[in-house]
Amino acid sequence: MPKCDLELFGQFLFQFKNTKYGTLNWSKDSFVSFCKKNKIQQKGTSAKRSQYNHFWFSTFIPKGEEINDTAHHFLRHIRNAYAHCNIKIKYEGRKHNKFYSLEDFDMNGTQSMSGKIRSDLLWKMIDLLYS
Repeated sequence: MPKCDLELFGQFLFQFKNTKYGTLNWSKDSFVSFCKKNKIQQKGTSAKRSQYNHFWFSTFIPKGEEINDTAHHFLRHIRNAYAHCNIKIKYEGRKHNKFYSLEDFDMNGTQSMSGKIRSDLLWKMIDLLYS
């Protein structure tokens, strides 16, 4: 992974470590608007083939919690993909845009997240969730 990507993911890990479950808002207007504008399917369904700007992932309500913090689950899956080296970088298209392909698996080895997104859009999504 290129050095600049390692630094970005390192900063993300630090920020995620200090984020409490239930403090993020997946339905925030600015986040939803950004996803619509960039044709990002926020939480799709499982697909055999990764599609551009499409994520699907599992969520659940942890014991003792009353809400399902979808944004926190999304970021947890990204953290896990990075921690387990399940991120691939590809340059595609006429402009050779950089895309991340991300995957996460649960403890039983069942896939729990998959996504493919242009790298700059991923970082903007993360920034919007934290702002």
